[in-house]
Amino acid sequence: MKEKVIVVCARVAGPLLFPDNEVGRCDVCNRRVEHRPHVPKPHILRCFRCATALIGPDDEIATTPRMIADALAILRKRQQ
Repeated sequence: MKEKVIVVCARVAGPLLFPDNEVGRCDVCNRRVEHRPHVPKPHILRCFRCATALIGPDDEIATTPRMIADALAILRKRQQ
């Protein structure tokens, strides 16, 4: 069985950052979080606050080119 990936998510605090985002719950604090539909599976959803509080010095952090493109799109949208 494939190991679950921890997906660091934004907390839902109003309209979704992208209209096609999926919504779930942080596995630590149970708050509603949103994530892109193309995140790796199987996964564990974790809000940014909980993820940063629990990260260890030897934990690996990875991303994909598509996730970086989405983050840049959010930042550009906020600048408008």
